[in-house]
Amino acid sequence: MDCLALTSEGRFLIAGCTKDIRIFDLQIMQQVYHMKEAHQNYIQSIAVTPNNKYIVTGSSDKTVKIFDFQTKQLVHHYKTEHSGPVCAIVVTADSRYFITGCDDWSVRVFDIETRQLVQFFEKIHGRKQILIYEGVD
Repeated sequence: MDCLALTSEGRFLIAGCTKDIRIFDLQIMQQVYHMKEAHQNYIQSIAVTPNNKYIVTGSSDKTVKIFDFQTKQLVHHYKTEHSGPVCAIVVTADSRYFITGCDDWSVRVFDIETRQLVQFFEKIHGRKQILIYEGVD
């Protein structure tokens, strides 16, 4: 297991295992789903939206994927423009945004529903520079 996330009620454990996603039901203590080859390279980070609607994964292939938690279908594939692995993902409490972190010291904020990059934070020459992108309503 490379990374782990829990659903908001604590029933399901979602694991990134190499390139695969595995889901375990903690009430019955069994694996209930295995998605093979979810990414082209290793899954480095994983999160579940607090409303339990989506699984969000980040990979060393520099991409983020969003899967529907119920159907397990791919909803969107983001090419993040990170220059390295997506090694951290968090989702805001309102399930509106997910935020990615990379070992290139950059952080990106995406709107889940519009699928747009809304903010970009980058470290340049040892000092943090903040660039902000605002989505179009």
